[in-house]
Amino acid sequence: MSFGPPPSQDLKKLASQMGINTTGLNKDQLAAEIAASGQITAQQAAILIQRMMLGAEDAAMFVVGDSTGASNTRWVYLLALKLAAMFPAWTVLYRTWKDTNDTWNSAVTLQTGTNGRTLTIWNGSASGTQASYPVATQARWAVMSSMTPQLVMINYGHNTTGVGSTYRSTHYPLIRKIQETWPSAGIICTLQNPRGTGDVERTNHLIRMRVVAELCASEGYGCINVTQAFLNDPSYTANLLLLDGIHPNDNAGSPLWANEVARHFKASRFVTPQAPPMRETWRFIPAAQFLASEGAPTLAIAGTMPAWSFDPATQMSVNAAVDIPSHWQSFDIHFVWTVALGSGYTGSNNGVAWEASLQSLGTGGFSAPMPASGASGAFSAPGGVVAGVAPNQGSAYPTVLTRVAANQSANYRPIGIRARRVAADALDTVAANVFLLGVLLVRAS
Repeated sequence: MSFGPPPSQDLKKLASQMGINTTGLNKDQLAAEIAASGQITAQQAAILIQRMMLGAEDAAMFVVGDSTGASNTRWVYLLALKLAAMFPAWTVLYRTWKDTNDTWNSAVTLQTGTNGRTLTIWNGSASGTQASYPVATQARWAVMSSMTPQLVMINYGHNTTGVGSTYRSTHYPLIRKIQETWPSAGIICTLQNPRGTGDVERTNHLIRMRVVAELCASEGYGCINVTQAFLNDPSYTANLLLLDGIHPNDNAGSPLWANEVARHFKASRFVTPQAPPMRETWRFIPAAQFLASEGAPTLAIAGTMPAWSFDPATQMSVNAAVDIPSHWQSFDIHFVWTVALGSGYTGSNNGVAWEASLQSLGTGGFSAPMPASGASGAFSAPGGVVAGVAPNQGSAYPTVLTRVAANQSANYRPIGIRARRVAADALDTVAANVFLLGVLLVRAS
């Protein structure tokens, strides 16, 4: 009995079944191609594809991205046609995003099936956009996320410039929102086509795509390396791109992109479906965990919740120690606060001057100062003073969430957090006590 690798003809047959082009590949190369096609990307796609194979329920795929996927000559539309061909019994609908008024265009029928099931492909690609676009406002996201997809694909990078290795914090918040909205959906990022040789942003864009690849690796997202598929052609600038050196051309570039994505979709028929694991993305430190620091604030009850009461004329602050999750690289700081309507808060006098400060408590001691503090153990003030404005929510104590600092480094654990009302400041116009309910830390990368 032989326990060695299967013969090359068996590998070729399997590779062909998985949609891999076997032309010119030897036995070892075939085995490598098969192994690569069975990784996490195919497992993410399998949530959609194997649902369609079962044929018992309708299905949906949601794509967000920029102009490289926005027209009917580019990869999303071409992929939709390939999915229709893979599942000829299915009705396939295609919907595009109308960015002039944040609505979905009416569905276009790409294929009328016979099994009574419908796949809807929602293409949220919009020219000139970057990863912050879908979640720029709550109203836009509410419309964009009005379906329940089994697979979400994310395709951004070209419209961000000069950020290089810091791009993770631009791309990640969108993925965080997607995973929180649909925790059982597969998530796949595409590494976009490289810019043409000679383009001033070519190197930065390649670094951005490397950062997205590392993000996918650390978080368990699928990743389709379209970048390398283009780079495999030494003359890709002439053969695969438009004259602008940015967009894939219609005759070769976009078809190559669609084929690379479709390869993983075909492979997904043979793997176990797997959504990316959920990880802690926020941490709330309630008022009761803080202690008074300066100006003698008092712990009170605001409405029904414990909260620190801060005077309008005296600078006051409270401190707390918190351990940052080990997988965070950076985080945003939000103050959650309230004010009693009708007592010093008016439509014109509604600003509260907040300031967040951080202190490194070190690891095994106090030897690691914050980068901006200048001395070990000293507090820094990331983001400066921010005015929070309370909306009139029609209740006695409306709750407000104010982002006081963004993208703070999580390299220091544990940390001390100081929450301060600056009070006697031009930004602070509320002539009444305000109440801090707690501090919300939200993972930024």
